[in-house]
Amino acid sequence: MTQIVTGTPEQLEALTAIEEISFSDPWSAQALAGAMADPDCCFLTALEDGAAVGYCIVHSLYEQADLYSVAVHPDHRRRGIAGALLDRGFAWAKQAGAERVFLEVRAGNGEARRLYEQMGFVPIALRKKYYTAPVEDAVIMEKTL
Repeated sequence: MTQIVTGTPEQLEALTAIEEISFSDPWSAQALAGAMADPDCCFLTALEDGAAVGYCIVHSLYEQADLYSVAVHPDHRRRGIAGALLDRGFAWAKQAGAERVFLEVRAGNGEARRLYEQMGFVPIALRKKYYTAPVEDAVIMEKTL
């Protein structure tokens, strides 16, 4: 059974490994730790049998929230873990006063875009050449809470 808990520094090594497996331009352990310590961020970790298998970072300030990152280890994908993380992160943002959540996603990342659409996001703009390694456009998406 998956548990969703507040991220802790003890999980950073596992979370950094998930980040490196999941993204071509991953956040460093230091950047993840910074988000974990930020009082305007909700940093959630998914645990299975006590081991970190995914995480989600949502930043909220006033009426707007941003999904900074969500990732699940490839061995644990397609089991609803990302959706559970996002649901908890968005509930936190709403409680913090956010009315909308924004995110950027690689235009070519159909799997992530489908997940976000299932979670209620709609595309609102395109940001040309936003991503590097490789260079790719970003689709900006929005969800009303």
